[in-house]
Amino acid sequence: MLAYYDLPKGVSIKTAYAHPDDYVKGNFNSLRSVMGYEFDHTRSIKLTNMYRKANQNFDHFYAGNYCNLDGKLSNGNLCNYKGKLKFRRSWQETWNKTYSNTLDLVGKFDTSSIIDDMLIGVEYNIEK
Repeated sequence: MLAYYDLPKGVSIKTAYAHPDDYVKGNFNSLRSVMGYEFDHTRSIKLTNMYRKANQNFDHFYAGNYCNLDGKLSNGNLCNYKGKLKFRRSWQETWNKTYSNTLDLVGKFDTSSIIDDMLIGVEYNIEK
């Protein structure tokens, strides 16, 4: 979509440029498990595992640059399509899997007059 300052004179900011064949197809799946154990009221451990699979395929037709009647773009560069828009097309297909594992140790420690809360954790992620 064009930036506000790139719109041709008299074109509403509500104008959208699209093509009937534009599409977005996406799929997202996630599975997460959390297991924990409390040793006593001051110490616990928690293991979180997550698997995520996502993919997206999109194809978009959109407006790129407007060449004003003086033959210039908004950045001042010269152009040779006066009074016209130059359209662009973008297509992308993505696919990824993510594995995530987190281990947290939580504890309270009494160090004389102050009780401290401490969290020690390890996180390991793989994304393909």
